Amino acid sequence: MRHAFSKLLPLAILLISFGQLQAKLDVTADATLGWPTGKLSDYSYGAIGIGGTVRAAVKLNSYAKVFVQGRCLDLGLDTGFTPRDNYYSDSNLDIVSDSYMISVNPGISLGKNFGGVIPYISLMGGLTYYASLSRISSREIASLTMLMETKGTTWQAGGGFGAKILLWAPDDLGQARLVDSVYFDFRFEYFIGGDVEYLDIRSVRFSFNKLQYDNAIYGSEMLTVNIGMAVRF
Repeated sequence: MRHAFSKLLPLAILLISFGQLQAKLDVTADATLGWPTGKLSDYSYGAIGIGGTVRAAVKLNSYAKVFVQGRCLDLGLDTGFTPRDNYYSDSNLDIVSDSYMISVNPGISLGKNFGGVIPYISLMGGLTYYASLSRISSREIASLTMLMETKGTTWQAGGGFGAKILLWAPDDLGQARLVDSVYFDFRFEYFIGGDVEYLDIRSVRFSFNKLQYDNAIYGSEMLTVNIGMAVRF
């Protein structure tokens, strides 16, 4: 189903592209909060990603726009502790891990202006780069310190809905201006995606004089909330 979703997206964009292209550029900058869902939430332990999203869109016709969207989310620090129990681990271990995601998503949106309020829906797909850096250290053995990194690129597709509310428009519409109008923007988005790999904090142990750990693979599902401003040129 996920692969079919990603294949239908370019077709939907091409079908609507037959509308008359209008030279109107919208640039939206949003603060973004992200909640990992699915198995990824097991890794993040309920963490909330904080970051930002920038979207540049061009009108195809009165209702449709094509856009490119870039998003960066930092999932924050996750900490873990492995106690010394002489069975699972021969040393007390502290684990700190930080991770982030950067996504680029082309897509299409459909909306209609109702007296300065523009509800709209979006459909998009693209690539996500993910990376994490983890530090493992021992409370008893000073030399037992390790840094490890995971990183990679995977696919992502999703959709969302939101609204733009007009904040400012020029009184004289006949005059040439750099900025045509300014809107308040908010929207919700949900993404599915390919697998990402992170250190499994719960697997870290020191046994038989060797530091041991496992990496876990999760799907990259994410729910985001975006609030910001949109400027039409």
